[in-house]
Amino acid sequence: MAAGSWVLVERTYRERPQALMSVMVAAFAFKVVFFGAYVAVMIRVVALRPIPFIASFTGYLAGLYFMEALYLRRLFR
Repeated sequence: MAAGSWVLVERTYRERPQALMSVMVAAFAFKVVFFGAYVAVMIRVVALRPIPFIASFTGYLAGLYFMEALYLRRLFR
């Protein structure tokens, strides 16, 4: 998901910078729905233990968003 949104953001920034904010908002909304469904499936269907799963998932997600922020900072310079 993160790599896909990076590619989408970079392509949009290079081709139509004025549309970047709407693309980023749409990508974020899609990721919220996707990751919400993913967490629900992992906890209910796969029956993972909730606390360790949520802790590891949150750390992973925070790391990816940190990397995305660094990438976007570099892109906009």
